[in-house]
Amino acid sequence: MTRANYRPTIKICATSDFTTDYRIFKTGHSLNEAGFQISYVGRKRHDFHKNLPKPFPIHLLNTWKEKGPLFYVLFNLRLFLFLLYYPADIIFSVDSDTLPACLLAGKLRKRPVVFDSHEYFPEVPELHDRPFIKNIWKTLDRLFIKRIDAGITVCQSIARIYKEKYNIPFEVVRNLPLANRSNQTAMRKNNKVFTLIYQGALNVGRGLEQSIRAMQLIDNAQLIIIGDGDITDQLKQLVIDLKLQEKVLFTGKLPFEQLPAYTQSADLGLSLLENRGLNYYYALPNRIFDFIQAGLPILAIDFPEISRVVKKYNVGNCISSMDPTEIATAVNAIRHNPEQLNLWQRNTRQAASQLTWENESRLLTTLVNDLSPS
Repeated sequence: MTRANYRPTIKICATSDFTTDYRIFKTGHSLNEAGFQISYVGRKRHDFHKNLPKPFPIHLLNTWKEKGPLFYVLFNLRLFLFLLYYPADIIFSVDSDTLPACLLAGKLRKRPVVFDSHEYFPEVPELHDRPFIKNIWKTLDRLFIKRIDAGITVCQSIARIYKEKYNIPFEVVRNLPLANRSNQTAMRKNNKVFTLIYQGALNVGRGLEQSIRAMQLIDNAQLIIIGDGDITDQLKQLVIDLKLQEKVLFTGKLPFEQLPAYTQSADLGLSLLENRGLNYYYALPNRIFDFIQAGLPILAIDFPEISRVVKKYNVGNCISSMDPTEIATAVNAIRHNPEQLNLWQRNTRQAASQLTWENESRLLTTLVNDLSPS
């Protein structure tokens, strides 16, 4: 779609780091290509990648706090005032933690609000043992979600939950990679060492502790952990305690442009989650699709959305237990079955041509075009 005379403005609002949140980058890129003028509004972080290229204008709001209840209150207050003072034709709210400000500003300015739910926020593991805080987020969702103009989420299961709770249809736009994103030089690989890789947040319930413990039972292997999070220090200490420094490598958080080189250097991708609430049980992590795009077979947990993809395209194995012994047994069975590994690799190449952001984002641009001022 081209807009000869006017490019409607969209402000994408989120609390994540735009330089490492690849879904937000892809969303902005697709909407820009569809004829919209995009800008990002987020929080000022101490670890923001200042020197990376920024494809769209970025407005960072200082909240003086980077986490906790006070952060969310301050951020939404500042975001609300910003959106009132700098209105957009369409407001794009990413996740529940930006929705109060976006919706209130949208109603006052009479602007449509798109809610892009990357996860089922009240069921994140961080709230699992905090019932009071969890109920606050549930209340906020009940107040605001039913008043949005359009909803997007990452999988069918979460879309169904929102439909049942709020009687609002949500479009499913999976977090797929750009086509041919992995066509870059991979890092040098040691063919004598079987390499496993995890990429994503280092948070509770991601199967990271169990994966590290499993490395004690896997010979001639290395685990690369890419990312940062709440339990980074605990995981590094666990590696030291188990004397696995030679077998477990932490890279820290990497810009998304650098990820494919690491992914392509591995032999097996890990997507293992604990059942810590519906958000994880119904998760469909983008790493699944990044692995497929990179031609990498997958060892995953047998949860509905994850196993549906792995089994449909026959690109790996799903296990039902997070016990380190079972993880190690599954990895050893995979590495010692080269015929099966080669079949999965061939299947990833076939699946990669279908599972691309270019195909998936058509739903996104159609939805936003329908809301756009004429």
